[in-house]
Amino acid sequence: MIRAALTTIARRTIRRETFESLVAPALADLHFDATAGRPLGRHYVGLVLVIATALVRDIRIDLHLTLGARRVWKRTAAWYAGVAAFCIGTMLYAGTPLAESSGGAAVVRRFVVVGFMTPLPFAMIAAAFYMRRDGALPRRTIPIATVSFALLYVALNFTYSVTHSGVAARDLFSARALVGAMPFSIFYLSSYAMFGVVLARGRTWTVPLRGFALIVTYLIIQGVFLELTRWNGTPDHTALRIVGSTFLNAMAWVLGTHAFRFVAPHLRSAVQ
Repeated sequence: MIRAALTTIARRTIRRETFESLVAPALADLHFDATAGRPLGRHYVGLVLVIATALVRDIRIDLHLTLGARRVWKRTAAWYAGVAAFCIGTMLYAGTPLAESSGGAAVVRRFVVVGFMTPLPFAMIAAAFYMRRDGALPRRTIPIATVSFALLYVALNFTYSVTHSGVAARDLFSARALVGAMPFSIFYLSSYAMFGVVLARGRTWTVPLRGFALIVTYLIIQGVFLELTRWNGTPDHTALRIVGSTFLNAMAWVLGTHAFRFVAPHLRSAVQ
């Protein structure tokens, strides 16, 4: 039972080439000793280590492929720059200049938020969209890109905190602060990565239609969230509501598309 579970995990998480070259020989040795009635404890430990080694090897390959996808990153950079220009232009049009009477720190703080942090989720959507559309890239490149975007988001957030609160940079840019901030950032940006995956499954005119439907369902879920949690208007509560609504919306769409792909063939056969 343990051997079957480890085999299933290895097949689902490791490339076929890596599985055949590293994991398959270890499984063969385990099967041979199991048939001979020998103790299997050390073989299970060795198999787990082999699977971990194979997974690290695959992650290195996927990281190289993710960073080497120049076409994807060029398109993502274009979307990032376009959304940033739109946000800054909208703010200037509304009569809220970057410069304030409080000095240069306020300029840096506002520019970081409007020019860099606000467009980042949209760039995450674009990156996941183009990576999902690129058939040559493995699916694991999207989680790797999400972690990369989360690192950038944490760095921008720390920069904002340094200019806003005056906390020393060495206290924020530390391993402890990074470990504390990364889970929330990954959770937040993974929602937008799932949006990109959902949009990438559409074709031609269905892509903007899915985008419109995503916005509608997001507003509905956010309204339900607001009603259930009795929104009190505090900044922390607002952030929690937005992030929670975004993640629930993304999960609902991902599960819904999977369910539709499973049910659609049965519906077609029933109609025919």
